Amino acid sequence: MLLLHHQQLQWLPHHCALRHGQPQSCQPAARHQGSGFGCSEEMSPPRRSLHNEARPQATHNSQPLLKQREEEHWEEERSPEEKHLLPTDLSASISTHFTSNCNRLVGLDPLTNGEAASERPRNLPDVSAADFDKVDLTRFKWIHIEGRNASEQVRMLQRIEQHNATRPPGQRIRVSVEVEKPREELFQLFGYGDVVFVSKDVAKHLGFRSAGEALRGLYGRVRKGAVLICAWAEEGADALGPDGRLLHSDAFPPPRVVDTLGAGDTFNASVIFSLSQGKSMQEALRFGCQVAGKKCGLQGYDGIV
Repeated sequence: MLLLHHQQLQWLPHHCALRHGQPQSCQPAARHQGSGFGCSEEMSPPRRSLHNEARPQATHNSQPLLKQREEEHWEEERSPEEKHLLPTDLSASISTHFTSNCNRLVGLDPLTNGEAASERPRNLPDVSAADFDKVDLTRFKWIHIEGRNASEQVRMLQRIEQHNATRPPGQRIRVSVEVEKPREELFQLFGYGDVVFVSKDVAKHLGFRSAGEALRGLYGRVRKGAVLICAWAEEGADALGPDGRLLHSDAFPPPRVVDTLGAGDTFNASVIFSLSQGKSMQEALRFGCQVAGKKCGLQGYDGIV
């Protein structure tokens, strides 16, 4: 889950934050292979995987942004490089939203000079709608949800809709969702986002052979006025909006593929960041492909921007 505050925006693909355009404290995220942008060959080293990871992606005034993931159990303990991120008392730098159900929490707090903190309890459930009810929605201008426990997430999305119904247009939360895995229960999320990301895996599972074909075939599932986006690895990414015009951005492959883990999340976060800054869909699509391509040429996220 990604939450963007009204004023101060920080973007964390994993442990990576952008504060006024400067990356801070970056570590790579565990991610399945196959999402490289402009990367036809997977060259990523093996990583530890996560089970039900919930991690912050952006903050406003020390509010962490959480993203749910459902992968495998941790196969080993934290690496020495990661242990330095753990302070003795996490309460000083991480707010308590979702802490009872989070497998990973990373927070940036102005009171601690933007230092990151991480904690990883094991075998905990996904973030629930009851957890989400504790969030003060007035603090945020954009919420992104990656499809996991869809029935609970539908309730979260309905709460956002109810909130928006009581607000003037300029104070409504924009919503994006990602349908990444080919699981039927996740397909109900298509109808809830202002921006909907559908993965190549889902598109191929449903019989589509290209991003453009998938967007035209699936656009009827999204709500009125929404934008549907599909990235297709080395072929770049396409977007289709209510005007029926298909937009495309080529991929931007790095000179040498180093690490493709997290390229898909990097693309999504970059598109959201760009749109939240008032850029056009075409600009956001290109920016997403550029940043995701650069990420493929780097180990982790250090130096991505």
